[in-house]
Amino acid sequence: MKVSIITVCFNSMTTIRDTIESVLKQDYNDIEYIIIDGKSNDMTLSIINEYNISKVVSETDLGLYDAMNKGIKLATGEIIGILNSDDLYNSSDIITLIVNHFQSDVDLDILYSDLVYVSKNNTNKIIRKWASKSYYPTFFENANVPPHPTVFLRNNVYKIAGLFNTNYIFASDYDFLLRIAKKYKVEFLDLPLLRFRINGRNYLDDYNLTGREKEEEKI
Repeated sequence: MKVSIITVCFNSMTTIRDTIESVLKQDYNDIEYIIIDGKSNDMTLSIINEYNISKVVSETDLGLYDAMNKGIKLATGEIIGILNSDDLYNSSDIITLIVNHFQSDVDLDILYSDLVYVSKNNTNKIIRKWASKSYYPTFFENANVPPHPTVFLRNNVYKIAGLFNTNYIFASDYDFLLRIAKKYKVEFLDLPLLRFRINGRNYLDDYNLTGREKEEEKI
């Protein structure tokens, strides 16, 4: 079972190496790693080119979700995950764990988990945790939301449900999850699969957001 991991980045030279290495160090062999760079003008692309990445695109785009859509269109894996350019997987067996869950349930379409927020300068220092809940019919109505960086989907979900709506500058991931959650089988994995860097380099930093807006988008 091939897994496609997509990383979208822009001027992410201070964090992209950690992100890349957390993917390349996974003990699962069949990973297609796709990086969509928004035409960075720092050393980001040079760092990316140091590694053997499955597919790299560097060109201007219309924003974060447009770049994610580009990656999804390129993905050939049966399972797709999106890893931000300042985040990293919590251990080297994360993708193996994900694949085992999908293989054990052929009807499973969407899998999500917990994550931990870590220090910008020390990703081993946990600042706080995002403890999710198991999905249920009124999950969103009760103000719950899966942490999008932990969400893995079957590729077929994107093909049927469509991609991210780029009209939503800040919340297209939330809109997408609202569109699909009640139509597909969802499972919650009660483990922190991801380290989410607090105050890390955010793709949206160069979209003229205020400090408060950046923090809200990051969280």
